[in-house]
Amino acid sequence: MRDRLQDVRPIVVGVNGSAVSVAALRWAVNEAERRHCPVDAVYVWQHEIAPTGLTAGEIVPARPEPDLRAEYLRMLAECVAAIGQRPGVDIRQVVLRGWGPGALVRYADTASLLVVGGHGAGRLVEMLLGTVSSYCIRRAACPVVVVPDAHRVPDTDPVPTSPRVAT
Repeated sequence: MRDRLQDVRPIVVGVNGSAVSVAALRWAVNEAERRHCPVDAVYVWQHEIAPTGLTAGEIVPARPEPDLRAEYLRMLAECVAAIGQRPGVDIRQVVLRGWGPGALVRYADTASLLVVGGHGAGRLVEMLLGTVSSYCIRRAACPVVVVPDAHRVPDTDPVPTSPRVAT
């Protein structure tokens, strides 16, 4: 029997179809199985646009929104199928429109956990551009788990053997 005080808020996981996002989904489902809570697999998209050629300022959607939404739902279904269904774990597939990191953080506002994949872009890229994972860590109202990319080559920076002290 479940403990009445058990947290049944969902685990939200950002999924974009990449291998590391599928690894994040797998991790989230394993954790949800342990916690007895649902998983919300979330894909966030922004409208694709194309110039019309009439004037520089006129743009139109490249593809109709219903077509895009259906494509993203298919991709989510493929990712869920890739990890396999777990008995007792409800995996809900959610497609949101907006800026990825911000939409994930807003959606996870009432979640028990937010899980994202870490692509490991490197320190310089993260400093200049930021990453979804670093944004989520800084802004999410719930704890954030970053699942590392298992295929990423580790940094080759030497690790100092002793701490440096500024004098």
